[in-house]
Amino acid sequence: MHNQYPRSVCPRFLKILHFDAYTTTTYLFRINPTSCAAALPKLFHIIFPDLQSHARAIHLPVARCLGKLVLQCISDDMIATAIAAVNAEKKIRTPLHEIIAITENGLGIRYQSAWNEVLVLLQALFKRLHRASSPLLHTTLELMGELRLAPEDTYKERLEAALGVAVANMGPEKFLQVLPLNLESPGTSKAVGRAFLLPLLKDYITNTEMGYFVRELIPLGDRLAQKSQEFAEQGREIEAKIYETLTQQIWSLAPGFCDLPLDLPQAFTKTIAERFSNVLYSQPDLRPVISQGLQALVEKNQALARSDAEDEDLQKAYGLTKAEATRNVQIMSSFAVNYLAVYFNVFSQALPMYRGYILDVIKCYLGITGAKDINTTFKKVLTLLSQSLTNSISAIIDPNTPPPMSHTMMDLAITMVPFLDLESTQHLYTLITSSLLLREDEPTLQKKTYKVLNRMAENEIGRAILLRNINDLQTRLLDAMGTTAPSSKKDRLQTLLNTVKLLPTTDLHLIPSILSEAVVCTKEVNEKARILSYDLLVTMGNKMREGGIVVNSKVDGMDEDMPDGRWNAVWFNCFDEIYVLFFLPYANT
Repeated sequence: MHNQYPRSVCPRFLKILHFDAYTTTTYLFRINPTSCAAALPKLFHIIFPDLQSHARAIHLPVARCLGKLVLQCISDDMIATAIAAVNAEKKIRTPLHEIIAITENGLGIRYQSAWNEVLVLLQALFKRLHRASSPLLHTTLELMGELRLAPEDTYKERLEAALGVAVANMGPEKFLQVLPLNLESPGTSKAVGRAFLLPLLKDYITNTEMGYFVRELIPLGDRLAQKSQEFAEQGREIEAKIYETLTQQIWSLAPGFCDLPLDLPQAFTKTIAERFSNVLYSQPDLRPVISQGLQALVEKNQALARSDAEDEDLQKAYGLTKAEATRNVQIMSSFAVNYLAVYFNVFSQALPMYRGYILDVIKCYLGITGAKDINTTFKKVLTLLSQSLTNSISAIIDPNTPPPMSHTMMDLAITMVPFLDLESTQHLYTLITSSLLLREDEPTLQKKTYKVLNRMAENEIGRAILLRNINDLQTRLLDAMGTTAPSSKKDRLQTLLNTVKLLPTTDLHLIPSILSEAVVCTKEVNEKARILSYDLLVTMGNKMREGGIVVNSKVDGMDEDMPDGRWNAVWFNCFDEIYVLFFLPYANT
């Protein structure tokens, strides 16, 4: 067909023809899936040979057309029939087997110029067959594995993508049964080492059986680690490094196996939970991947449990229902207290640049820990914080050593604030405001104190504590005005803004007291501090516009017998001060 028309016309003609074939077949699929199943292989026989054309411009339209037919017109019944034929070991050529055979022929030498496009079609086939890719596409995968061993770069990128889609849909266990890694010393000359698959597996493993990782890959990693140690003892550093790298690559697969595993209740036992804890303690290089996996076990299941989709659709897409996802979260919550203890210890040992992701995991597991356990844990944190503040001396922060204990406990306190009850939040407020706001010699602790107050303002219980202590809070903020370290200004401005929002209308004396500070901070070098200072001024204005009383005797510089004033009496005085301090210096520029 493509030889009957000029090359410039052929691609456009094919698009029209293939669009017509696609729309006709998808319509037939909707009204009569059985007839469509019979017609689909015939359509493949007609269109697929176009991939042999020397006019490469038509290859991609052909592959896309066939890919759409695969995704839209291969029915569940077609897949079930093909699987049944395989399981019965009958040599029945079902319609789906015909389509697969035609597509496999595309990996032959006759179609070499279109291999990139054939691989696009294979991606669609793996996606549609999903877990049924095993065993239906075993031969196809073997052919792809042979291509991957060939030193040809023109199709390598597309082949890697197709292999990745195979991993994601077939599952790593079935995939590796067809293309084994063979990382240990091969027993025969036919055993091809495929270490190159490890980065691919890392990127594409998802929503599969965690039991395979526990049962096969962790022991494999242990054996590789043992080999690395043996080589190191023999002074064979190169071999030792190779096996060490392979061990790390095996463990790097953990997050994928933790991404909505189908068998979490069976696979994530106390033994594997303890193994993860031991790795966190003993192998700092593996902490990020283990942490990523542990976080995914909770967050991915929480997201599925909250999904608006129907269980039938979730079961089809992920092999899990909302109830099963909820159960998975409950299982992980049974390990939460122990993991928090592990992560608190690991956090105290970690260098500053490695602490961010650890706090993320801590926050995740605090979210599934019971209130009683959280507050019991927090009491320990508060005790250590109090002790470290008593014994602390001003320290120079060294990024190459863990921060002082006081800094570590403050970071943990900041993270725990949203999960605390009223009593614990009050204890934290009392400790930090009485000890740290005036610590100009400890700018890091001062900055973290303002962060705690800001975190309190973000949740209901925290705001209740701030309101309960609003008079004390205003006094302490005003006392700290002259001792604010430059690095704390941004966080202090945020605290002032949050406090202004909470002020009772019966006493607005804080506003005129901090007006000068807010105005001066509009000239800060730090952009975020400047923006916050303007936000603070606007918030102050809005608060005064709501009405209220200024207790003038509490305003710095006012006489103690100064009568109280309503907002409208002081409004213009406030803006006079803004004009004098801020606008007047620029009046003649």
